[in-house]
Amino acid sequence: MLYPISNKVVVKIVENIGQTAGGVILPDIEQEGTLLGKVEAVGPGIMLSTGKRAPMQVSQSDIVVFPKYSAKKFEVEDDVFYILPENEILTITESDNE
Repeated sequence: MLYPISNKVVVKIVENIGQTAGGVILPDIEQEGTLLGKVEAVGPGIMLSTGKRAPMQVSQSDIVVFPKYSAKKFEVEDDVFYILPENEILTITESDNE
């Protein structure tokens, strides 16, 4: 299991599903330089100057869109993950947490 720190998010790419369960039609994201992935792990949030942590906006199991080149590719055995700061995520397309 991966445990991201600060405001980092671990994402695993999902197949290009074309349409979300909620009916949102997704563009051909590969050609636009963005990826669609499922959030596998979320860090505790960035430390504020007050000494408290800012809450994360994304949660585990969210389906997100993010720029391909803003994330670091990381392989664990046969699985490929992307690690990126939360503020690089463009949008949440689906959430199991609502």
